[in-house]
Amino acid sequence: MNNTTMRIVGWVLPIVGMLVACFLVFKQYQHFQDAQVANLAAQQRLKRANETLVEAKKQVNDMGQFAAAPRSKDEETRFLNDLRLRAAKVGVVIASWKTTTAPAAGAENSAQPDNARIALLKGVDRVSSELNLNGSYSACRAFIQDLTESTRLYTINNATWSRNSEGGTQLAITVSRYVTDVPLTAPAALEAKS
Repeated sequence: MNNTTMRIVGWVLPIVGMLVACFLVFKQYQHFQDAQVANLAAQQRLKRANETLVEAKKQVNDMGQFAAAPRSKDEETRFLNDLRLRAAKVGVVIASWKTTTAPAAGAENSAQPDNARIALLKGVDRVSSELNLNGSYSACRAFIQDLTESTRLYTINNATWSRNSEGGTQLAITVSRYVTDVPLTAPAALEAKS
């Protein structure tokens, strides 16, 4: 190779390298810009979803919570179907349940005198269901949270957590609900129809 060819190669190779580098930088910059646009769109969708969630929770809170459902022969069936749906939604299996009914006026540890409590709770019965649940720890917690956020009043007690042989969680709880013959408010009537 002569000196002129070497000089040409000495100038051409760096120029070609610079052009290739500029092309690669430009392509990466385009990918970066596209990712920023996609990120901005995702943030806007998340913001709209959060606003929708807040509005939905506000509407549920506006309905209020009701203490007792109307007494009917299919109340237990509706309650168990509701529990099954809530359990399936979070990945919990209801292994067993046992139901007992007692007058709500007999509730233990009440701060009100017996006569006042009996007058307030006349016609209201507490229906307690002992549930045995299987699932992951987080799923069992989500199940309990879902119950506590319900528009119907549930009292949850006697919770016992343990590990099962498969490495999951077993939860034994007592969920109490209330039924009455007394006329209900509008939110309670809506819940009873669903």
